[in-house]
Order: sequence, then C-alpha cells, then structure tokens
Amino acid sequence: MAKVHNNVYFIPGQDDFIPDSHVYIIGNPDSKDLSLVDVGLTGKGNYKIESIKKLVLTFLQSKGSS
Repeated sequence: MAKVHNNVYFIPGQDDFIPDSHVYIIGNPDSKDLSLVDVGLTGKGNYKIESIKKLVLTFLQSKGSS
C-alpha cells in the first residue's frame, strides 16, 4: 500500500474485468475515523482487505514501539 498524500493511501486493484479497481483509504489513523473508497466489484477484494490488515498491523506495531 502506497501513501499518496498526507493521510491518503492507495491500494492498486484489478478485479476481474475492471483493470483500475483501486482502493483509497483516507484519514488519520490516530483519529480512528477512516474512509474507504473501493471502486471494485463486490466480493472480489479479498487481497485489498489483506493489504488493509497489514497497514493496521504495521501502524499498531509502530505505536507500540514509540
């Protein structure tokens, strides 16, 4: 997952016949209020969910070490 701008993250996506079904996660992780924008097909984004879980885990680990 790439950081595009302050508090905007990008997950590249390709769901079946939609080659640009990307996901954007918008918000400050400290606020516990994030928005998810997924333009992909319903039920085809398991790889995106795994990427989000990794982001959350990385964030939580970094909070624990500070």
